Amino acid sequence: MQKTPYHADDNRLALSPTEAARRIGIGRTHLYSLIKSGALKTVRLGKRRLITLKAIEECLAAHECLP
Repeated sequence: MQKTPYHADDNRLALSPTEAARRIGIGRTHLYSLIKSGALKTVRLGKRRLITLKAIEECLAAHECLP
């Protein structure tokens, strides 16, 4: 079964780290450094790590421009 690519009209409340990095416009390594520093909060569901859209918005609001 092929994974469906993320679409802007998707109504999901949370994204995988890869999808979140793509949506923000940064690399996965930078995204994980934001998570490690505590600047970007995540949710763990079983083995999955998800990033809510609210967490992305809060992170971007706190960082006028990402380093």
